[in-house]
Amino acid sequence: MRKLTGKAAISAAAICVAAALPSWADADGKTLTWNGADGASWTTGENWLDGETPSAWVDGASAVFPSAATVTLDGAVTVSNLTTSGTLTLTGIAASSNDDEVFLPKNSSVLVFPGLRLSEITALTAVMGGSAITGGSSIFPADGYRYTYNGTTGSVQFQILQGIVKCVNVELTEESDGIHARSASACYVQDGNFWKGMDVNNAKVRGNNVATSRTTSGYGVCNLAAYTAKLGVVGETDFGGKFKFSNMRVEVTAPFAHTWTNAVECPNGRLDVRGLSDATVQRTFGITDPNVEKAAAQWMSSTAGATVLTNLVLLRSTPASAVMRGSAIGFNANPSIYHYKFDGETMSFQLQFHSGGIKGALVELKQVGANVTARRVRGWWWPTGNGGTTDMLGCDLVAKQAELGTSVIENNNGSYGIKSLTFNSVETPSLTLSVANACQDAVVDNAQIVFTTKNAMPTFVVARNGSQVNYGPQFTYADGGASPLGAGTTQWLEPGCTLLVQQGLVTKSQGKYVLDASTLYNHQYHSSSLDGNNYINELVLTNGASVIGNALRCGYPNVTNETHYVSAGSAANLIDTGIDLLRHNATGSKTNVLYITTLSDLAITGRIYDSTNEANQGARIVKRGAATLTLSGNNTFAGRFTIEDGTVALGSNTSLPSSAPLTLAGGTVTCGSTTNTTGVLTLSGDAAINLEGGSLAFADSSGVSWTPGATLAITGDDKLPTRSLRFGSSENGLTAAQLRQVTYNGERVSLDSSGYLRRRGGLMIIVK
Repeated sequence: MRKLTGKAAISAAAICVAAALPSWADADGKTLTWNGADGASWTTGENWLDGETPSAWVDGASAVFPSAATVTLDGAVTVSNLTTSGTLTLTGIAASSNDDEVFLPKNSSVLVFPGLRLSEITALTAVMGGSAITGGSSIFPADGYRYTYNGTTGSVQFQILQGIVKCVNVELTEESDGIHARSASACYVQDGNFWKGMDVNNAKVRGNNVATSRTTSGYGVCNLAAYTAKLGVVGETDFGGKFKFSNMRVEVTAPFAHTWTNAVECPNGRLDVRGLSDATVQRTFGITDPNVEKAAAQWMSSTAGATVLTNLVLLRSTPASAVMRGSAIGFNANPSIYHYKFDGETMSFQLQFHSGGIKGALVELKQVGANVTARRVRGWWWPTGNGGTTDMLGCDLVAKQAELGTSVIENNNGSYGIKSLTFNSVETPSLTLSVANACQDAVVDNAQIVFTTKNAMPTFVVARNGSQVNYGPQFTYADGGASPLGAGTTQWLEPGCTLLVQQGLVTKSQGKYVLDASTLYNHQYHSSSLDGNNYINELVLTNGASVIGNALRCGYPNVTNETHYVSAGSAANLIDTGIDLLRHNATGSKTNVLYITTLSDLAITGRIYDSTNEANQGARIVKRGAATLTLSGNNTFAGRFTIEDGTVALGSNTSLPSSAPLTLAGGTVTCGSTTNTTGVLTLSGDAAINLEGGSLAFADSSGVSWTPGATLAITGDDKLPTRSLRFGSSENGLTAAQLRQVTYNGERVSLDSSGYLRRRGGLMIIVK
């Protein structure tokens, strides 16, 4: 049983340069004991009782610090095991370019690091200041992102967040006399829904470039510092006290679960929890010999535990592909994997392919010790389905027509079954942080990081290469009293990563969850609130990100009374859960607004609803952005829904609540084939409704003030479909003035005696 204590995080200002991973070999197995004075050098032999230094002369040896120690690290070292009896303070040596009063000039080369090579840098930091920075002459720590290095040149974006993202791009060139740096450009992103860490150069909403000068209506970077020190840990660690490090990087790569129970402090430092980037192994389970395809016992069974996948760890595995076959298929089908879910112990996903409708099966896997039990829970056939992305578990069984359940035969003699499954499995480390820390940030790369208490949470977490960020079940916002979790924090997940949120998480202030082609699994269920028991107030989904599990809760105790969900990137995003809306407090004096900004298409398939606490109901929703928001849940919220821009597509007969008021300040509503009934309509800007094949009924809106001159353009078939658009239940559902603001395919309209829209007959003469 490995017991590791201590804790770590990384500075967002630190930029990692890829380096070769250490060997897993144990070298000569030596244990070296520290005997140096405070501040002495790690790599000096006389500071160790053995006269040798870990990883300088003895590769991978264990290092022991019998009492509190302060150690200077001036290069890269690797240890097998690290043991301390008191506080261990490690300090790297920083090569600094200039002082706080000297800024990097724009577009001119400045020698900042004589004799230094880019390959030696493990971290970069800087500060930013200028007249365009809040505080005028103040200096602010700048976080470094998007570091690139091709062997001879590098670049980095230094960013701060002050309402908007402000950025200076610094370019580095490796010359014969050292590293030259220049401030290439400075800019800002106007939309406050963006976040630190984004690629400012590719942002859709950018401000003008500003002068990279502290005094000329702009800002710049100074005090650029490069760190070359790195401590690599490839084995066990036992911290008897605090672990403090600065001006350096600590990289944990040991392939097992770490638990650090003592505090870690890392100003201007970086912690990497890193798995082996080349350790992905593809493993196939099931029938591979075509001569035994009819051997039913070898197919994935519907009996729990009948199929055992040995030596597989679900935490480090993802389904890659599958093969299905049977008499109802007639060929080897390669289904796609949809609706993937994983809660730490149980994994499920749907295998679907399109052939005369949708054919598919639900697979469930459970971790049992070192093995995994797998079973095919149920199967189905939807002859009228025209796509494979539908969640078959949520489909109407009548529409599905064939709910095959466990009657799916598992061989070629009838129906169809699962012939084989292929997994990508990666051996990765896991680090659990369980106490308060004074660290700014954390990065997890091809690994897992777990936070079990509020104060273990850094201000910035980056996950990449299939990593998982896990907020454990004991993580609760109740600890710490009135101080909610996540104040000013950002969780940034790169493609293929998972954020597993179990309970008690709160984001407020400038904190955000940024999912880039990754997944947030809202695992915990709150029986009274009917949601996931987590306040997700600032959420950015990009490039095909998804949210699964239980409903998101947003609103109180967000101190700004505004919550923001943003869809961005090059691919559509998905919230496959509901959203629980809360007002700020029971008095109703501060009502929350959920802003949904669609810079790319977003589908919300779950229910959007009010808090179960009646006094906290009535939060508003505002849709912004030019892309499409598709609503297909059984929505029941009572607050006003305002559409300012883009398209809202109605994907179900309950996309719009039956009584919530709707304001069209711009944009378009498309009805598809749905039938929706909602509250009164307010028109405050030029807007449109495309009936398509559906119908839409508003409450009597004659008593609502419409903005004079605003137009509502309704489109559809050449002939206005009967009973397709309605206002109230009589010809008085809109006033005459309101009707003059409405057209159908460009023609004037009126209401019949039941409130249904119809085209006006007769000749219209326009007199100029």
